[in-house]
Amino acid sequence: MSKKRTFRFDKETDERLEQMITESGKSMSVVIRDLVKTGKVEVITRIGDQGIQENLSRFHKDMNENYLHTNTKLEQVEEMVARLGEKAAANNKTSELLCDVDKHLLEIKQHLVAYRRQGDKEASELVNLQR
Repeated sequence: MSKKRTFRFDKETDERLEQMITESGKSMSVVIRDLVKTGKVEVITRIGDQGIQENLSRFHKDMNENYLHTNTKLEQVEEMVARLGEKAAANNKTSELLCDVDKHLLEIKQHLVAYRRQGDKEASELVNLQR
């Protein structure tokens, strides 16, 4: 059951109440209930939509830059392995070693893609938690 009350405040008290409402991000009713129940008003610490978008954009930009940089380096190593493979085609041991290196490079690329997907998923989950 709720009951409606009317209060009169002097100017100073009214200004303090307005300040509490602004700082806490809560309605007047919630602020007064908090004051009566606990003697204090807790501030809501929710990141605003703009803050979420800025942080998410920065996260995606950093992740994309790291992904592109790492992928470029992997492609350079693959090119070097291919050139070495052409030169070492007559030597079976060297060819086998280069095959192993090529397999490891493929695994690294697959892990990089999985890491990027996981990062995207975690970022989306964080945004959903904030809303």
